[in-house]
Amino acid sequence: GLDVAYSTSDPDYKVYDKGGDNAINEAYAIGGVAYGYTPLDMAEAYACFANGGYHIETHAVTKIEYRSTGEVVEFNPDKEKVMSDSTAYLVNNVLQYAVEAGSNGGARVYGSTVAAKTGTSNLPSEYTSSHGIPDGAVNDLWTVAYTPEYAISLWYGYEQADSSHYLSGASAPKDAVMSSVMKYIPKTTKTWEMPSSVVAVTIEKDTWPAQLPSEYTPDDMKLTEYFKKGTQPTEASPRYAKLNAVTNLQSTKVSNGYKLTWDWKVPDVLNQTYLNKYFTNSVYGNQSSTYLNARLNYNKNTLGGNGFGIYEKSSSGKLTLIDFTDKTNYTYKPSSAGSVQIVVKAEYKNFKANESNETSITIQSDGNYGNSIENDDSNKNKLTLTLNGSNSTTYTKGSYTDDGISVSYNGADITTKVTDEITYSLSGQTYTTVSELEEAVNNLESGSYTITYKLTYKGETKTIKRSFKIIE
Repeated sequence: GLDVAYSTSDPDYKVYDKGGDNAINEAYAIGGVAYGYTPLDMAEAYACFANGGYHIETHAVTKIEYRSTGEVVEFNPDKEKVMSDSTAYLVNNVLQYAVEAGSNGGARVYGSTVAAKTGTSNLPSEYTSSHGIPDGAVNDLWTVAYTPEYAISLWYGYEQADSSHYLSGASAPKDAVMSSVMKYIPKTTKTWEMPSSVVAVTIEKDTWPAQLPSEYTPDDMKLTEYFKKGTQPTEASPRYAKLNAVTNLQSTKVSNGYKLTWDWKVPDVLNQTYLNKYFTNSVYGNQSSTYLNARLNYNKNTLGGNGFGIYEKSSSGKLTLIDFTDKTNYTYKPSSAGSVQIVVKAEYKNFKANESNETSITIQSDGNYGNSIENDDSNKNKLTLTLNGSNSTTYTKGSYTDDGISVSYNGADITTKVTDEITYSLSGQTYTTVSELEEAVNNLESGSYTITYKLTYKGETKTIKRSFKIIE
């Protein structure tokens, strides 16, 4: 909001401006200066954006026709370029997004291009305390909205605030007033014409400063943003770059097989110290910890956490996954005698696009190690189901997406092998695909529900349950 207040009558109700009278600050964007502006001034100012950077002087008369002589005198208002066309377009783009994202002050009109900016003039604490007004009270509420053809400015408030006359953002009906006004503004299918001084660029989400996607960035992490030509990003984000290959891969014969060990350099994008520093960037404000936790949860739950895939490589070059581990060692137990090539790749458990190049080692086995492959710390001879994501989560009606489960057997991840064999039970109905399950959940009414996941593998049956709540 804007930290300004105005009065012409109450001597205690002084002009207040943190930066001094008419000091330039962020509040200027919505008329927050010591002496203020009228709604007409604001509509005229914001029309400059819609006009591609040109200011056209406000006028009510375009021409006069003299009845007695038939003479016609036309008035051509001054037109002055006050900003670049790139600035105008980028502001239009930002403020249109604000409208469509919900910060519209009641200005949104479906089917029409609308941009809008809201603002408040807050009362200074010394005034509220001396006049019995709650802290945080608001004296003026603004919404300036514009389409490619019209600019509309709304002020809502009191000339002078007292204990009975003040506003709060939650209680004021300003949005309803603006919505009623906008209903009478002719709809238009026109949009902002992008000038040649602006370029549209696909960037990777959650990068600051903005960076280009890498070769392996998922499609759902890409979006289009607009830049003044010459300021667009040129560097690719390292977040999904190909992972470093493991080094110093060695094999040592032990009592139950061959112990593999290796070294691996953790990329900065996965380093906790790096991430802590990254999210203290000023752009994240006081939400740094929120963004940091979101990144950590994404790495853990969506990508599946980083680790290493252990593979057998056939003579034809085909790789067969043996196991996934988050440690830099693994005990391999050959199933038969002979030469076998083992490959270790740095990768995420769920996301494989940016897996590292192969690092391999050949093991000569005498076949005296049983007939199974096992990890030193595995839970042996047991089918295990684990929920992905969180349990006891609340979803808005129609927004449910199932996080699925992970499956291991004899300590090895077999999720991809048994996905089609998992069944889902919900409210007495059984579904055989995730899409059927999600459709059923998204048709549920508000309430609490439980999904039961069931899998039978090699004669062993296991179930696991997920609880969640649906709200309107």
